Amino acid sequence: MKICCIKTKRIKKNLATQTGAFSWDIDEIINQSDIEWIERSQLEMDPTYKQLIPYAIIKKENYIACYPRHGKENRLHGLYSCGIGGHIDFSDKRKTLDETITTGLLRELSEELENFDNTKMTITYCGIINEEKTEIGNTHLGLVYLITCHSDYTPLPASELKGLNWIESENLKNIQTELWTRLALKFL
Repeated sequence: MKICCIKTKRIKKNLATQTGAFSWDIDEIINQSDIEWIERSQLEMDPTYKQLIPYAIIKKENYIACYPRHGKENRLHGLYSCGIGGHIDFSDKRKTLDETITTGLLRELSEELENFDNTKMTITYCGIINEEKTEIGNTHLGLVYLITCHSDYTPLPASELKGLNWIESENLKNIQTELWTRLALKFL
């Protein structure tokens, strides 16, 4: 499967050398003309590329959806995540980078939530997370979105989000989360 990526050296503002959560618009650090579509298997261990990953934090009132990591990414097992993320694959490709990312985000949410209904949520772009401390961070760039559920909608997890719980925002500091979650929650 071909996925959306960018050469690490093409990322503006020297972001690729920084770890943190940054309130930058996507077009401040990425030119659409720099986007490439390469087989995922070629990229997973190649830090000369960053794979673009929409990463959604789902909030309902004062609660955040949080789940234990299992599934395909073995490097994250044993940690909790408050983010639903995934690769943007070639079938998500649209006319603009923003449309491509949004399509990938909505596809990922529809795969991870049994009762996905984007008309019952507000989607807000927050910023970018980058980290160079883990193997995953060396090859991925997070595009963080806050999904705020309307009062009459509670998303239900599909199988990959098994164990999902709604945790009060103030209690998130009491659980062991993946680094991306710790970075993304800074936007809240």
